[in-house]
Amino acid sequence: MADHTQPSTEAVSSQTRMTEIRDMLSKAARMRRSDSAGDLMPNAVAKEVRHFYSGLSSKAEKLAFFLVLERDLGVDHGDVMEVATSLTSAQENGVPAILRAEEKLRQVLEPAHIQLLSQISKLPGGVKDIEGLNEEKDAVARQELQALSSSIKNLLAQWFAVGLLDLRQVTWESPGSILEKVLHYEAVHSMYGWEDLKRRLAPDRRCYIYTHRSMPGEPVVVLHTALEYEIADNIQVILSEPEVDRDECEYELEKRTTAVFYSITSTQKACSGKNYSMNFQTLHSTQHCLQFLAFNIGSDCSCTAPWKQQANDIPKTLLLEDEQKRILECHQNTDLSPLSLFKELLETSDWYLDSSIADCLKIPLIRLCTKLSGT
Repeated sequence: MADHTQPSTEAVSSQTRMTEIRDMLSKAARMRRSDSAGDLMPNAVAKEVRHFYSGLSSKAEKLAFFLVLERDLGVDHGDVMEVATSLTSAQENGVPAILRAEEKLRQVLEPAHIQLLSQISKLPGGVKDIEGLNEEKDAVARQELQALSSSIKNLLAQWFAVGLLDLRQVTWESPGSILEKVLHYEAVHSMYGWEDLKRRLAPDRRCYIYTHRSMPGEPVVVLHTALEYEIADNIQVILSEPEVDRDECEYELEKRTTAVFYSITSTQKACSGKNYSMNFQTLHSTQHCLQFLAFNIGSDCSCTAPWKQQANDIPKTLLLEDEQKRILECHQNTDLSPLSLFKELLETSDWYLDSSIADCLKIPLIRLCTKLSGT
């Protein structure tokens, strides 16, 4: 007996929405780059796609959108194989033929969704939109969208390169919208209100933000700096230090010779892992730190995450012979080498509470800070 069960309203609606998504993105698929026309993705299509995506409300709809981007606007593997074959035969026709075939291969290896995303990024607020789209993509699926994820990751890495970011100093006189975001985004040493922020912006403190040129009002990285007499041996010294007397600040700051970078927050996933804190040439060129400061050394006191990420970069020759012995004495009955034990101690969160361990690590850490600040 035939099954006369009617599809549910929800199923029909889902199919209709999927058709709408395919129809919308098919416009972008037809705008693939040709040999002579260059980038054919007009602003109108990019705007229409962005507006269409903003109207998708459910995870299922967004997943369908991403799947069409991945599959229908991805690499055509048949085209790749065909062009790769022609590249082999082009060797018989000389260098010009090889170059044409290589260019064709580059074109077919670039997914059409890269053109679409690049064009969206050129719209006002477009880079921010791609960032949001990327986060929503990760929320609905990962394994199914590997090619799309790779494309977006590479595009964001290009857009958020240090050379495309602007460095600005934030002061108490900065726009309220910026101050509010600096307060909100702080992820290393929390601030609990405007008084905390005001202390971070005092005469003996510096706050910098990186902004992207496509979204100048949005901090991408927030960097807090303390002007000190010497490198602090723990972060609480900096956080609890009373504010310098504003009437005597110029006299006081003349004595301070050390800039301590104690909090670095990346507000965008695209910036995760980028070591903006070590871009001292950029900081130096702005001369913000040099207003009252004889710049001797930079110190990153937000230790845990940076040391874990850079543990493999610690030079094997860092520890002197007597330092190796002292570190081994800190931990009896260990089979670890002095350098491995040094790394392991740094990865704990309470090593500084043990005065004997802190004393062993102090000089090597200062030496390591010096080496890293010069990279």
